[in-house]
Amino acid sequence: MNVLFFSSFNLPPHFVGLNLEFIQRNLDEGNTVYLIDCHSSFKECGFNPYKLKYMCEICKFRENKGLDLLKGKIHRIPIQALTNEDEKNEIKAFLQGFSTLDKDCYYENFPFGESIHSSYISKTRERNFSSLEDQELLRRLALNTILTYKVVDRFIKQKNIEELYLFNGRWDYYRAALSAANENSIKVEIFEYYRSGGYIEKFGNNLPHNIKNKNRLIEEAWEQNENLEEKLAIADNFFKKKRDGIAVNDKAYTADQEKGKIPSEYNKDKKTFVLFNSSDDEFAAVGKEFDNPYFNDQLEGILYLVEYFKNKPDYQLFLRMHPNLKGLVRDFLEPIYALENKYSNIFLIRPEEDIDSYELMNIADTVISFGSTAGLEASYWGTPVILLGKTFYYYSDIAYVPKSRDEIPSLLDKNLSPHEKLNSQKFGYYIERGGEKAKYYLNDANRNISFKGTGLNKLPGWFKIYYKTLKLLNVKN
Repeated sequence: MNVLFFSSFNLPPHFVGLNLEFIQRNLDEGNTVYLIDCHSSFKECGFNPYKLKYMCEICKFRENKGLDLLKGKIHRIPIQALTNEDEKNEIKAFLQGFSTLDKDCYYENFPFGESIHSSYISKTRERNFSSLEDQELLRRLALNTILTYKVVDRFIKQKNIEELYLFNGRWDYYRAALSAANENSIKVEIFEYYRSGGYIEKFGNNLPHNIKNKNRLIEEAWEQNENLEEKLAIADNFFKKKRDGIAVNDKAYTADQEKGKIPSEYNKDKKTFVLFNSSDDEFAAVGKEFDNPYFNDQLEGILYLVEYFKNKPDYQLFLRMHPNLKGLVRDFLEPIYALENKYSNIFLIRPEEDIDSYELMNIADTVISFGSTAGLEASYWGTPVILLGKTFYYYSDIAYVPKSRDEIPSLLDKNLSPHEKLNSQKFGYYIERGGEKAKYYLNDANRNISFKGTGLNKLPGWFKIYYKTLKLLNVKN
C-alpha cells in the first residue's frame, strides 16, 4: 500500500516521535512510505509566522535526527521540490480577490481561512486580525497553505496514495494536506500524543476536536473494561488528583491556590453562581461544530450574564478567570477586567488570585461554564452546571444545555439538581486509561520523548550555541 505522511513542523520532539512511530509501523508492514515535509520550503508557517531562522534550524535538525532512527526506506520530498512559479502566481492572483482574509475563506473545497486563523490564533491568542500587518502575514500564510493543498492533491493522484497520516490536522499546512486527502476520498489517520507512558490517540478522518468522535472513543474505552468497580475507582482518583492540584496530562492550574479560600464578598444568604471562563483559542477555528449556539463569542456571553445578574440583588455571581490567562493583555479581556467593583453582586476573580476554584464549586448553587473542564469537575463533585458553549461534554448529559438563548434565564432561576455522576466518571476514566500504547514512541512523566529508546529532547552543545546565537541576533529567514 502507498501511504503518505505530511509533516511541515518538527520542532517539538513529540511531533517527531509520533511521526516516527507511525512511519515505522508502516515500514514494518511492508508499505511504501512517502514523506512530504517543509525542510526550509517556506520562510514562515503558523508555528513560526515571524520567519525566525533559529526555529527552522531546530525543526530541520530534530527531524533529520529522528529519521535516521528508522529501519527501512522512505521516500522523502520537501514541498519546494513539488512547486512551480506559475502555480504560485496563480494563487497570488486568486488571493487578490479577497480584501480581507477571514475564517470563512475557501479555495475550492479547502477552508484555508479557518486553517490559517487556527494557527495564528494559537500563536498570538488574539481574535481580531484586522490590521494591515496581520492581514499581510495571513496572506503569506494563505499562499503557502493553498500551495501545500495543491501539491499534496497532485502528489496523491500521481503516486496513487491510499492513506494519509497526519499529526493533529488543525494547523494551516496540515489542514491543507487533510483537505487534499478528503478531496481524493482516501483513507486518513489523524493522531495525537495523549498521556505519559507512550499512549497516543487515533482519530481516523476526524480532527481531535470532533465532539461526537471523542465521545465515541470515551464510550469504547469504558465498554472495553468490564470491571465496573475498577473503572469507577480510576475515574474517582482522576478527579481527586485534580482537586489536590496534581498535574494530569496538563499543567495543574490550581496548584498555587490556597485550599479552602473563598472570596471575602461571599454571602451565604444569596443564591450563588460561579462562572468559570475558559481560554478558547484552540477551538476558535476548528469548524462549525464548536460555534457557540447562543452568542457570537464567550465575551458576549459573559456580558449577557452580567446584564442578567446586575438586576438580581438576591443573586451573586463570581467570575473566576482561567489561571492560564495570567499576564495576558488582549483587547477581548479588557471588558472583563472592567467589571471589577462595578456591581454590588458581581465579583471578578483575576487569573492570578489564589481563591480556591474547588471551594468555589462547593459554595456554588450553580456553576456556569462555556466549555471549561471546571464544568466537568463541578458536575462530578455534585454541583449543577449550566453549559453555554460547545465542549467535549456537550452531548454527554453532564450539564444543563439550553435549547436556545431564550431558555437561559429560566435555567438560572431554577433550583437545579446535579447530573448523574457516572457521565463525568467516564471522562475521568478515559483521561486516565484512554489511548493506544505505542510500540516505539515513549513520553515519560517528565515529558522526555524517545523513539526506540533514543531520546529526542536533547540537542548537542554545539548546535545549542548555533541556534541560540541566531535567536539572540534575531536572524530571519
